[in-house]
Amino acid sequence: MNRCLIKTVEYGALLGLHELKRASLKDNLLQTLPSFIVLLPNLEEANFQSNRINSLQIQDVSNATMTNTYFDLNLRENHVTEITNSDFLPFESVHYLAVDLSENQISKIATEAFRPIKRFVSFGIGKNSIGDVIFTRLRHTQIETLDLSYCQINISELNSSVLRPLSNSNVRELRLSGNRISAIASDVFQSLPVIEKLDLSSSKIATMQRNFKTMSSTLRELDISINLFSDLELFKSVTLSFPKLQKLVARHNEFVTVNTVIFPPHQHLKVLDLSYNRLYGYLNFTLLTNLRELYLNGLFGILPYPYTHPGLHLLIVQNMTSLVKLQYTHNKACVLRHHMNTSVFEGLSTIREIDLTGNSLFCMMKNEIFPHIFKSQCPVRKLILASNSISKLPKNVFSNLPHLQHLDLSDNNMENVGAVFDSLTSLVFLNLRKNKLVNFDITAVLRMNQLHHLNIELNRFVCSCDSSSFSKWLRHTTTYVNGARQKCSEPAEYQNTALEDFNPPWITCGNHLITVVFCCIGAGVVVIGAVAGLVAYFRLDIVYWWHLKRLNRRRHGYIRCGDGQVQYEYDAFVAHSSRDEEWVVRQFLPHVEGQGQGRRIAQGHYQGQGNDQGQDIVFNVCIHSRNFLPGDYIIDSIVEKMEASKVGILIISQHFLESDWCRYEVDIAQAKVLRERRKSLIVVFLEKIPPDQLPKTLRLMKRHVTYLEWPEEENDGKKEEFWKKLKLALLKKTRQIDEALNIEEEQV
Repeated sequence: MNRCLIKTVEYGALLGLHELKRASLKDNLLQTLPSFIVLLPNLEEANFQSNRINSLQIQDVSNATMTNTYFDLNLRENHVTEITNSDFLPFESVHYLAVDLSENQISKIATEAFRPIKRFVSFGIGKNSIGDVIFTRLRHTQIETLDLSYCQINISELNSSVLRPLSNSNVRELRLSGNRISAIASDVFQSLPVIEKLDLSSSKIATMQRNFKTMSSTLRELDISINLFSDLELFKSVTLSFPKLQKLVARHNEFVTVNTVIFPPHQHLKVLDLSYNRLYGYLNFTLLTNLRELYLNGLFGILPYPYTHPGLHLLIVQNMTSLVKLQYTHNKACVLRHHMNTSVFEGLSTIREIDLTGNSLFCMMKNEIFPHIFKSQCPVRKLILASNSISKLPKNVFSNLPHLQHLDLSDNNMENVGAVFDSLTSLVFLNLRKNKLVNFDITAVLRMNQLHHLNIELNRFVCSCDSSSFSKWLRHTTTYVNGARQKCSEPAEYQNTALEDFNPPWITCGNHLITVVFCCIGAGVVVIGAVAGLVAYFRLDIVYWWHLKRLNRRRHGYIRCGDGQVQYEYDAFVAHSSRDEEWVVRQFLPHVEGQGQGRRIAQGHYQGQGNDQGQDIVFNVCIHSRNFLPGDYIIDSIVEKMEASKVGILIISQHFLESDWCRYEVDIAQAKVLRERRKSLIVVFLEKIPPDQLPKTLRLMKRHVTYLEWPEEENDGKKEEFWKKLKLALLKKTRQIDEALNIEEEQV
């Protein structure tokens, strides 16, 4: 319920939410703590940040206490002015309490205000005007994390007597930043026996004792940034006094030297920040064998008297075998001529990120190119070279960085990029913002097949034939590109055209002779391809047409003798779907074979009208259910019965098209037609089927062979006409086959 302008929460308003664990009423207008925080048995966190609460007294509740094991109360940015002896009584049963009272208006704390508290997991009271009285008020309380930042604590020396009230509190993290502490005494850690993190930043500390009387074997992190330290011997004192120290932040102090500094050995130090000091000499960190992060930003500044200005800062970082991250920004660092053959970064076997923003790596004589700073293979993943006045890069500058994924070259003076990126096949992010690029070699980005993000904003791209391929790539790439919509800087006619929209006519940028030659060749290829495509597409139609022409010619000449005269058992083989069996039995067979009436056509002789007036024409046909022998393979039966039939009749329906066996019968029938070179197929459609649903073989047959359609409406006249056409077609084809057989017999 954040930002809801809530002014009050009535007693019992949330009592029905017994399982509620977290409540947030940030940025409202509450003036008192609502009662539900002590009445809800499972509540673990209540956030009242940025309200108008002016007291820690709980609304409408007296003598009530919480029974929770853990509770986190956030009262940052309210109007609390004091802490009384009774304010924390409702929390005396809480085993682990976290309270944040930072940025209130607290100026008064009662003597026994915190006595009811068993343990503060964390207690923050920063940015209040409480002074050093806070130490005595916390003398009875166990505290793990204590934040006293900007509490107007003003002490000349931070020593064990000042911190003695905390000696039994087991403080593990103490923040004293933003106070006024002039010096750190040598006995300060006697009162902090288990301290792990200590923040003394922004406290105007000028001195720290070199030899502490009691070494802290528990201190892991120390922040002394933004102070007035100037003695470099401090580092030796720190490394000797805190053997388990892992992080040291000493940025923004007054350290000054032009000499070589060798940092003393330390086995556990992992993070070191010396940024914004004036350390001009060679800095040697090789004895810090486990250092993983090194921050050396802004080391170049105005030297005080009597130091002389040493010029540009010398950059060499070598043999740090555990270093993962290096920030070396805004130092005017330079690779001098006599170091051109030295690998600046060598022996960094674990390095992953190097930030060299704002240096002077282009510090050689005018027109010399960027130095080869990576002469040995380096496993760096992220490299930032922004703001280095780089105008040109050698081709192989990144050849020893096979794993580089993030490269930032923004705010430099480069006009062209090309082969320099040839080896960066793993690159994911490339920033070329604010350079002087006039063109971009398209081959460079095509080699970066892992590239996801490219920034080319604020450059001076010229829209010409040379850049047209890059513009085309911008229109079609899946890479996210910042700056694709920037306008062309030249020529004048394209200054309102976005870079990705630049698409000159092909005639403008092409070689005309080559274009004409290729057009002619292309036209010839297109014509040949079209003819070949038409032949390929209509190949079956052509074969079918050729076959029909052959059938219409009278065959002459030599005929190969067979093993014997062909004998047919059936006049026709009927291919149909089993689901159309009812139509075949009830309609087809009675009309084609007759129902005991009529005279059967046998041996190819017509016996109908003439001598037998009134008698119908009947045929002997083969169907699956009646003429296939049980136990035989279906495939063998289909081939055998079709070979024993003069004509094939295909009964086409949707059921037929869905049957694999029916499609096989079509293939066998077509093969028989092509092999025997005879018009021996009759196609019957039981229903209307769209051409696009027919297999290609049946579409060909429908185009080139006369077919019959079963009338859909109940019209006896049309059905009678259908049967007459079917029987005449069957009679004609059987007679043609008989005649052909007689001719073959005579020629043999």
